[in-house]
Amino acid sequence: MTPISMRGHAAMSGNFGYELDLTLLAAEDKAAISAQIALYKQLRMLVQSCKS
Repeated sequence: MTPISMRGHAAMSGNFGYELDLTLLAAEDKAAISAQIALYKQLRMLVQSCKS
């Protein structure tokens, strides 16, 4: 399986979707995804519209 960190970086360049079953993830992967979501929320305007 592709590492969660790589999936998060790839997801941020598109529609921010992981395409995986969250019920099968380890607790540490769920925590990493939560942190990636928080980061994306901070960067969303920049990523989606190139405005900071």
